[in-house]
Amino acid sequence: MNIPDPYSNKVRVRSCGLIISEHQILLVQQSVPTRNYPVWTPPGGGVQQGESAEHALIRECREETGITPSGFRLRYVHEFIQDPYHAVELYFLVEDFKGEAVPGADPEHGQNEQLIRNVCFKPFDELNSLKVIPQFLVKELKTESFLKPEISYFNSDQ
Repeated sequence: MNIPDPYSNKVRVRSCGLIISEHQILLVQQSVPTRNYPVWTPPGGGVQQGESAEHALIRECREETGITPSGFRLRYVHEFIQDPYHAVELYFLVEDFKGEAVPGADPEHGQNEQLIRNVCFKPFDELNSLKVIPQFLVKELKTESFLKPEISYFNSDQ
């Protein structure tokens, strides 16, 4: 029996959090459908029908990491296209957060099909040695370009 892939053949809007503390960023190590290996990525996920991007950010961060973000502003828009996947990702720079980082779960997946492997803060100077996606974030973090006030757009077919 083929189970349909809930992420393919549609445009998804994703809300993601850049949770930064002392030159470290909170990352989630997880399996993704576009790679044959686990990757590290900021917490985030799909915006549900009728849900604001900000509410999705809070919900996804809590689900995936146990962290509750607050005080955020839109910093990046990233468009990812790799047939049959297409996502428009909104990356919010988080000003404050509560909670302790712990691996969470995706309610879209059963207990034996969870994608999350690990959750932790990673120092900026270690990012080049990790499989971080989207890749543009590594340079933006290491050069502290994420502190700029404007919204930047990136696209990739990684």
